[in-house]
Amino acid sequence: MWEIRKAIVRAVLFTQDNTGGRMVGIDTFVDESSTTVPVYWPSGVAPIMSNLPNKSDIYSFKIMDGDGLSGAGLFGVVTGQNFG
Repeated sequence: MWEIRKAIVRAVLFTQDNTGGRMVGIDTFVDESSTTVPVYWPSGVAPIMSNLPNKSDIYSFKIMDGDGLSGAGLFGVVTGQNFG
């Protein structure tokens, strides 16, 4: 039987500047106590960010309601890439 749970979701927009080629690590984060928070991506593979000038990517990060951030980690979802 499936377990239905609520999630807290945050979306983040990353936009390249006029130069492009900037990178951001989106496979782990660090919380306020300097603890590494893993991000779980579909198939275990973090997406490659758009690196062309003035292009934007949107990623959503979800945590299941009631789970501790550092222990449970985040579920990452590509909302859209290469906008602009």
